[in-house]
Amino acid sequence: MTISTTILQTCTLLSVPLALVQLAVAAPTHKSIPLDGGGYFSGFAVHSSGRLYGYGDVFGAWRSDNAGQSWAYLNGSITTDDNFVSGMAVAKGNADHVVFRSPGRLWKSTDGGVNWTASLSDLAHLEIVRGASPVMFHPGNDKELWMAGARNDIPGTLWRSLDSGTSWAKVGGTTFDSSVAITLYVRPEFPDQVWVGTKGALYVSVDRGGSWTQLWNNNGATSAFTKKPPAVGAIVRRKDGTAYVATDVGGYRVTATDWKKPETYALTKTVGWWDGWGPVNATVLADDSFITGGIHGDRDAKNPGNLQSAQRISTDGGLTWSYLPMNLSMPPQPVWSSAAKPGQKTGYGNDFIVQDPTKHDRWFVTGGLLPAISNNRGVDWKYGPNNSGIAAVMTYKVNFTRKNPKMALIPGGDLCAFVVSDGGASGNVAASSFRTVNKLTSCHEVMSSDDGKILVAAGTDQGANKNMIIRSTDSGATWTELDLIKSGLPESREGITRSAMTPGNPNDFLVILASNGGSTSPLVWRTVDGGNTFKPVEGLPPNLDTGSRYHPEHSMLAVDGVKTNVRYFSARKKLYRSNDNGATWSPIPHPWGTGAQVPWVHHLAVDRATAGKLWATADYAGLKFSEDGGDTWKEISGFNATYVDAANGQVAVFGMRDGDKWKKIYFSPDNGATWSEATGPGHRYAFTKGVAVDPWVPGKIWVSGISANVISGLPAGKPRTALR
Repeated sequence: MTISTTILQTCTLLSVPLALVQLAVAAPTHKSIPLDGGGYFSGFAVHSSGRLYGYGDVFGAWRSDNAGQSWAYLNGSITTDDNFVSGMAVAKGNADHVVFRSPGRLWKSTDGGVNWTASLSDLAHLEIVRGASPVMFHPGNDKELWMAGARNDIPGTLWRSLDSGTSWAKVGGTTFDSSVAITLYVRPEFPDQVWVGTKGALYVSVDRGGSWTQLWNNNGATSAFTKKPPAVGAIVRRKDGTAYVATDVGGYRVTATDWKKPETYALTKTVGWWDGWGPVNATVLADDSFITGGIHGDRDAKNPGNLQSAQRISTDGGLTWSYLPMNLSMPPQPVWSSAAKPGQKTGYGNDFIVQDPTKHDRWFVTGGLLPAISNNRGVDWKYGPNNSGIAAVMTYKVNFTRKNPKMALIPGGDLCAFVVSDGGASGNVAASSFRTVNKLTSCHEVMSSDDGKILVAAGTDQGANKNMIIRSTDSGATWTELDLIKSGLPESREGITRSAMTPGNPNDFLVILASNGGSTSPLVWRTVDGGNTFKPVEGLPPNLDTGSRYHPEHSMLAVDGVKTNVRYFSARKKLYRSNDNGATWSPIPHPWGTGAQVPWVHHLAVDRATAGKLWATADYAGLKFSEDGGDTWKEISGFNATYVDAANGQVAVFGMRDGDKWKKIYFSPDNGATWSEATGPGHRYAFTKGVAVDPWVPGKIWVSGISANVISGLPAGKPRTALR
């Protein structure tokens, strides 16, 4: 069965980390803005027809029917946040039969990823092992599924289903109780020989799981780097049975005099890193060549014979290896990337290489931010087309300028900041901060001058584990990192979680340092000279929980929609207000009262057009609003609310109403008097990490999250010509 072009186009529209919801009266419309990368593109499952399935740590499951030129997001119909995918497999006899596993569930589809059912819902969290394949359709039986990984409160880590995932049975007796299975492999020519890699050992069964033999355990030694049993990450075999196994302490060639007798198997280490690490990937090509390599590695430029952790290829069954160049060229050039330099490699993690079965010279490789494609057997590589649909950036609540109705500012993880200059109409971004500062960064706010010319993004330098602030004076076309060493701003390993700028003065802004609840020094700092110097504000205790680089929701910082000198600040159970641009602060009442059982404020937002209008969520405790700057609070009944935003009396909420079984996005055009659902079939947005009501266009909601940021809209309310 093949998905129709219409359905694929619809799936592609789901595929992005951020979007406008134009909620029509009859039904919402949805539009996506692909950000072309981010997160970590972890691996592929390829079918003999050429169909590619892909998956990643942060952005769910994907599908391409045109050799990686465009991709469709497959998690849009799933109502749970299962976007951290650790493995994916497709049935040999049917390209529409596909499975993937998330930390808690094994999902199965029989229609190519349009619809999914949970085959297992009790999985224990699986530590991602690069290059591993924890789920597998047996190549001799499409109804036979195998899975490596633990289940809650059930001993064992190797499982098999003989009825397409309806029922499951433990395999291996107690063998895989303590030796945790992480990867699986069966070569079609040897259907009864099942290979399993674990944390610490390599096993084989020659009777389809009836009995097991341990082939290797590193002589019981732990990894010199991890101090843990070495992980067996990837296993492949040639047509003659010769195997190659990648572990994090080396790559091993496996031969045998009789493949039906494990006692005749012999392992020889033929790949070893210069520093003691081992390869993360293993691939076998149609001509029986093996490929293996590591992450972020290449050969030593001064000693070309030392391949270090470079990708390499073997044509003699893993006995000898030669260098695989992996050259990166452009165009296309992703919006986050600088131009490729001569001799530049693909980089970002070459841990999963697959061959196109319909065109053997074409290969695909995971590239961290994006997969890359080679048409000459791995020598030269290019990224797929821009706006291919890939969207892996974890994004946070969208910000807007006060005088430019077309400009939207998107903060995110890894790539920091994106700028939309056309209100989202084209589905493209205008500029990104990532490659201009050449760092892996996480930003939770993008601040702006009123006209959008000066932009400031504050966050975390994830490589150096410290604060980072970058600034643009040309609406995001170029960025400069501020030197904070002599600014007076203390270092925070987790960086800056929140920031807010004074309207009309881009040199005056506040930043909140991450604390994780353990700080004993001031956490909120102010600059009045554009970040050259900072001073701590007054009136706030130092022991607040302001969150971390991955959990900015622990604290919130907002500027009043009309009274531009007023600020609001929340840190879990504490709320404060400032009337002097954040210089001094005083406590205000908690929306849900006082006492040990008072809930945390999960999200705090202002109505951008109404003085003193605040909205607060507390998950199970519900949704409340204040019309007097937080002095008193009123409840909107019937909500379990996570995120909220408001503008011009229009309100968007991500949460559940009474009777709901999963979280949805709701929209109100009249300050919460009436509500309609903005989500629906194919557009569940279970990964939502923020909602933002567009202050310029009635009924337009921007939804941020993991894997897909989708735009939809609903005509409602009254438009504004500018923010006050």
